[in-house]
Amino acid sequence: MFKGKSVYLIDTPGLKDSEGVDKENIKNTVQFLKDHQYGLHGIVFVLNGQDPRIDSTDKDLIRLLCNIFNADEFWEHMCILFTRCINHPSVMFNESERRTDYDRKIREIAKEMQIELPDGEIQAFFVDLKDSSNQKSIQNIENLKDWLLQLGPIGRMDQMKAADNKIKNTDVEKRPRLTHSEKLYEKKRRGGIAGLFGGSHMRCHATRDWYVDEEREVQTQYDGTISYGEWKTTRTWYEDRA
Repeated sequence: MFKGKSVYLIDTPGLKDSEGVDKENIKNTVQFLKDHQYGLHGIVFVLNGQDPRIDSTDKDLIRLLCNIFNADEFWEHMCILFTRCINHPSVMFNESERRTDYDRKIREIAKEMQIELPDGEIQAFFVDLKDSSNQKSIQNIENLKDWLLQLGPIGRMDQMKAADNKIKNTDVEKRPRLTHSEKLYEKKRRGGIAGLFGGSHMRCHATRDWYVDEEREVQTQYDGTISYGEWKTTRTWYEDRA
């Protein structure tokens, strides 16, 4: 409970493993959030304040989360939480420099995703969870809670999807395709003497063109590579012409 409101913290262990981002855990997390009645207000990206590197797996995870949620909303609701920020004269730790450095790195990732972030630094908080007497850490935790409480929930949770960290977007390409044509015949009574004896012949009066509607997935990756799925038939139809 914080300022009269219940605050739910959802831990997501195992999103990163030795082989990268664990997509099965991502899928389970997405389903859990869809079923969560209060929605999701903030995403806290936790980094070790003593060694706060953003490696390729971190980038994959950020891309993945950005795809799961609406891209603009994701960046507005994300913050960085630096842990192990010891408040002691023997430990050199410049919060301002760290904040500026990681704001730049996050913007580089967004730029790779062709997303323009709004002006202003990415929200960042600095804590030392092992020292409960660290007043600076306590104040940062309070600031983090205040930041979360002023946010509205992220969009409609039912529109979330289990996305991919390599694929920027997936479109559907559609086309009609002519498969074959056939001639349509009708009986026509013969004229003249032959007609008096009931004679008739077959006359081509139209051509029927048969079509199929097809569609396929077109996936665009962050590096600009485009891949195409197989064409699938969705409908068969025809059109007659004289």
